[in-house]
Amino acid sequence: MQGFRPSLRAVVLIIALLWVVVVTLYGLLKPISNGCVMTYMYPTYIPISTAEGVLSAKYGLYLYHEGWRNIDFKEHLKNLKGVPVLFIPGNGGSYKQARSSFLPLLLVLVRSLAAESERAYQGGALEHTFYREAYLTSEEGGNADVNDFQLPNQYANRLDWFSVDLEGEHSAMDGRILEEHTEYVVYAIHRILDQYKESRDAREREGAAITGSLPKSVILIGHSMGGFVARAATVHPHLRKSTVETILTLSSPHQSPPVALQPSLGHYYESINQEWRQGYDVQTTQTGEYVSSPKLSHVVIVSISGGYNDYQVRSKLESLDGIVPPTHGFMIGSTSMKNVWLSMEHQAICWCNQLVVQVSHTLLSLIDSRRGQPLSDTQKRLAILSKMLRSGIQQSFKWRSQLFWSTRVPFKDVKYTAVSQDHTFSDCPSSVHWSDDVPERDLYIQKKTVNILAMDGRRRWLDILELIEPGSQTEQASPSALLHLGPEEMHGFRYLTISVAPHTTISGSPPTTSMAIGQFFNPDEGEIEFSPISMLSSRHFHEDIFFKEDHPLAFNLSFAINLGLLPVTFSLKTTSCGIKGSGLLDEGGDMDNTKLCKQRCFPPVAFAWDPTSGLHIFPNLYSETLVVDSSPALWTSTGAEKTVVLLLLFIFLIPLQLDPHCSYKASLAVSVTKAASRYLLLYCPKMFAFNVAVLFFALMRQAHERPIPSILKAVETNLRIPFPFLPLAVVPILFCLFFSFITSQPFPPFCSFIIVSITCYLLSNGFIILLILVSELVFYVAAYLHVSMKRRLVDCLPFFNVRKKEVDDRSEGNCSSQQVTSQPGSPSKENRPSYSQAQEDIFHQRHGLLVLHLVAALMFGPSLVSWLQRIGMHKSFPRFLDSLLCICMILHGIFSSESLVNSSLPFPRILGQEMSLSFIYLIAGIYCYLSGLNMVPYKAMYAMGAVSIISFTSTVVQVWTGAPRDRGKWKPRRQ
Repeated sequence: MQGFRPSLRAVVLIIALLWVVVVTLYGLLKPISNGCVMTYMYPTYIPISTAEGVLSAKYGLYLYHEGWRNIDFKEHLKNLKGVPVLFIPGNGGSYKQARSSFLPLLLVLVRSLAAESERAYQGGALEHTFYREAYLTSEEGGNADVNDFQLPNQYANRLDWFSVDLEGEHSAMDGRILEEHTEYVVYAIHRILDQYKESRDAREREGAAITGSLPKSVILIGHSMGGFVARAATVHPHLRKSTVETILTLSSPHQSPPVALQPSLGHYYESINQEWRQGYDVQTTQTGEYVSSPKLSHVVIVSISGGYNDYQVRSKLESLDGIVPPTHGFMIGSTSMKNVWLSMEHQAICWCNQLVVQVSHTLLSLIDSRRGQPLSDTQKRLAILSKMLRSGIQQSFKWRSQLFWSTRVPFKDVKYTAVSQDHTFSDCPSSVHWSDDVPERDLYIQKKTVNILAMDGRRRWLDILELIEPGSQTEQASPSALLHLGPEEMHGFRYLTISVAPHTTISGSPPTTSMAIGQFFNPDEGEIEFSPISMLSSRHFHEDIFFKEDHPLAFNLSFAINLGLLPVTFSLKTTSCGIKGSGLLDEGGDMDNTKLCKQRCFPPVAFAWDPTSGLHIFPNLYSETLVVDSSPALWTSTGAEKTVVLLLLFIFLIPLQLDPHCSYKASLAVSVTKAASRYLLLYCPKMFAFNVAVLFFALMRQAHERPIPSILKAVETNLRIPFPFLPLAVVPILFCLFFSFITSQPFPPFCSFIIVSITCYLLSNGFIILLILVSELVFYVAAYLHVSMKRRLVDCLPFFNVRKKEVDDRSEGNCSSQQVTSQPGSPSKENRPSYSQAQEDIFHQRHGLLVLHLVAALMFGPSLVSWLQRIGMHKSFPRFLDSLLCICMILHGIFSSESLVNSSLPFPRILGQEMSLSFIYLIAGIYCYLSGLNMVPYKAMYAMGAVSIISFTSTVVQVWTGAPRDRGKWKPRRQ
């Protein structure tokens, strides 16, 4: 047949698609060194008895106990008097062990958190440091009373960890499973609180001393989809009032499902998010009279993101923007989390010891020392979560409108000594007046009130309180705060030197006296902007950047293209450090020079701010791929697409070295593999919907042209520039921009939005072309096997030879009669299509429908996996909406015949024109395109269902009214 050979344009698209897929798979399967330390534990699981019911028979509830000794379960439950915490596993997770083919020994979060929280309770609160702590802004409801709230010095009660066993079901693939998990979590919350009352009553009957109060709420901890289940349970109508007040989620998608292909799953997400939005509104009557406070006014939620190494759930989905107001929750990435500073994979967040320890101490800090239960004040709980999880560096970067340092300087009892006067003050240095004629001024800190980040001669980390050995995963601890001294306070000075004397209580030989250097600089100094051309050409044309001695300590690097879309590899090399001629080196060459300079100079640190994911910290920046977990070029993206990076080139001094300056050479290159993998991960949902749009546009072409072109030729025709490619690919994008304008919604970035959307559309065309070629190959193989088997069968059996001759004679007579006979009103002999052409048209039309249904089956694939998992387990059927759409697709395949394609539909005329099926396909394709731009690919299934219903209704109306089903189409008939 004609039309089955792909054009050069189609081949180029297929090659581009395959290259992106291969590079993405390479990036996903390549091991990542995230620097996490494993968490070890000795778990024991105590089953909690549950009432008879359908859900309790399927699922289970367990209490975790840390320790290797055997215990009496009943006696342990009787002494239950801690703070209840319920862990909810995610998609395919277990209460004991995460089932993963890549990490078979991966332990689930409840074991890590429970073990570390028990150790934290036994060991006491974290030692207080004097870095600047995070505080709540006025937008988050912060005030003096809340921000001055002190963290506890010791913990008042321990945490009792419970976990639900959800049988490892795939909750990310089916809305029905999510609903059942939510119902059981609600039951588990009630059962946990009842268990505490039963334990207290049992102790009273035995005459034991009763202390403390019964818990009235349960802290919910959810990993992955478990975090969304926790939110869904909080707004469940059967949940008792105020039984959930604190929620902490880890790598949990809140905005939409990670794989938003199932309509019921997307609809369930929308309903839960809408209930949360309404839950923070004041309850009023229809006349506007006050009824009650918001239903969720007592709930605080924090979403922790794994950062750019989490390939399964992106930070854009984990954001709480538009769902939870800033006064009741926030999102923080693990790269900016205090004492963590690491990005980690989706499963590594379950056992990463740095994160687990910080979260454990955070939960213990929420306990009220008077009652032994979590604080009831919402703002105090949010302030503790902010202080324990956030660093002192703000999550946004605004050089001119708002500096990211507060005026609250954590210095107390500081004495300044000058030549002519002494001053004693509590806030330094705002009340100090320096004298310009004094060449040298020292700032003496008399009390141990501030930590100094510096290295000693033995490459250890110094602060005023103690010596801290460096961790195994980093060479330098990331700073928690920056000291900002304005020009008006330190006029005329460029550097600040802080000397650290040896600690007298350190055993062994005392360390060498060390000092750190800070620089006063203008934010306008050291600004470097990378244009799109320089970023794109850096792959082939390397342009080194030199930071000479006496350079500013801080550089403001501005990247015109968002690093979430186009990661760059930033390499930094120390070239000199003032040691030439100092006698510190023998004739060892540049290698020894570089090695000694690297030891002498402080490792650089980079801070990257992104509007979506906030702050990212890159410590020890010598050779690192700078990438932020952002989602640029979306319809919902706002603001500039630039990524701002603050590069701090710290300097370290050891005695007898006079020159304090180091110089560096930096190089920048775009990481193509990282960019390709990030592109596919970010915009894969968009391409799912675009696949359906491409097929609908191709079916429109088939329904419009005669003879019917092949589905491959129809797709290639729609790629012709300028027409029809520009109307099909660009008009929907312009409609989105126009819609944002008339509805006063935030305007997405124009250039990047159009470029990324068109690129996704082209790659979707490549995927559909590849799918068509694969299906054609299957057809040809099947036809070849059929013909071969039939020939062998005919040669072996004489009966089939006689039968074959009769069939051939009859077919020859039919063809001759068709050539002679002419029906009234039929086309003339010259315009009449041949019999083979008619059959070819039927094949092309059926082939297009087959590919459309194949794409629909691929989109329902995840749901099919979850349904097959529930077969034989007495589980319920899929949601009605999903079942209805599946039935509609079957009807579309049955009733979308060639006769319907050639006839007008029984609907009102539009602008005097009859409505044909090609017009319906066009509208459906545009709707799918818009769904992809809005990152809701499951809505493409609605378009498929609507087209199916229209096809079925039209066929029924034609049969009922007796209308001719073939209009203007010659069809050979047998005599």
